[in-house]
Amino acid sequence: MSIGFLPIDAQKPSQRKRITVDGHKLEYHVRWQQTSGRWFISLDCDAVGLHSKGLGLVTGMDLLANRTQEQLGILMLLDLQGDEDPDFDGLGVRWKLAYAPRADVETF
Repeated sequence: MSIGFLPIDAQKPSQRKRITVDGHKLEYHVRWQQTSGRWFISLDCDAVGLHSKGLGLVTGMDLLANRTQEQLGILMLLDLQGDEDPDFDGLGVRWKLAYAPRADVETF
């Protein structure tokens, strides 16, 4: 299985990135909400009809589940030191966004 990490800049409270996954352009916007003390992500991929806004970044949850009719793989936040949800300082360092391509997911 080939898992890749999506770029996230540590301690940057709002950031937009564009990458290609499974041949489709995916745009994601990660932002820190000070009042709740949580990270949120919005995902857009026109080719597969994905437009999800304000998803809470929770460790171990597939952010694409039930959103793309199985056209994309798995996008998940991983805690490299445990099983906690991300804080402001650790996103991009301790917590990483990981993507497993569709072809690899289908082998399970």
